[in-house]
Amino acid sequence: MTPPVKKERFAFRFTDSAGFSFLNMLLSLGIFSLIVSSLFPLIMFFYTSMEGYRDISNLEWEFFSEQATIELKGAESPVINGETLSFTNRLKQKVTYQRYGTYLRRQVNQTGNEIVLQKVEKAEMQVIKNRIVFHVTSKSGKARTLSIRSVNNGAG
Repeated sequence: MTPPVKKERFAFRFTDSAGFSFLNMLLSLGIFSLIVSSLFPLIMFFYTSMEGYRDISNLEWEFFSEQATIELKGAESPVINGETLSFTNRLKQKVTYQRYGTYLRRQVNQTGNEIVLQKVEKAEMQVIKNRIVFHVTSKSGKARTLSIRSVNNGAG
C-alpha cells in the first residue's frame, strides 16, 4: 500500500517555520511603500485645509464688504483711535468697528457685540480725505483691503 500523498496548499507554499521568505519580504515591502507614498498627499491635503481654516472665507469677506460699504457711505465725522473706528450713522447712532481678539466687531452706542469678521490677526483702519480704508490680515497671513468713499464725513 502506498502512503497518501500530502497536498500542498498555496497559502503555505510561501511560509517557512524559519521565518519570512524573500517573496514575503518583497510583498510586505511593496505594501509598506504603497502606504508611505500615499501619506504625503494626505499630509499636504490636511495642511492646505488647515491653512484655509485659518483664513477669512471669501463669502464672509464679501458680506462684510457689502455691509460696511452701505453703512460707511453715510458715515459722519469718522475718527480713528488706535484700532477703533468711530462714526455717527444716518440714524445719529454712534457706531464703532474694532478688533476684539481674533474678531472684528461692530457696536452701536457702545452696546452689543456684533462679530463682522473672524480669524483676524491684525486690523488697521485709516481715514484719508473722503475715504475710509480697512487693512485686515487673517491668521494665515493673507492681507485684504477695503476702501470706501464716505459722502458725509466733511473731510476734504
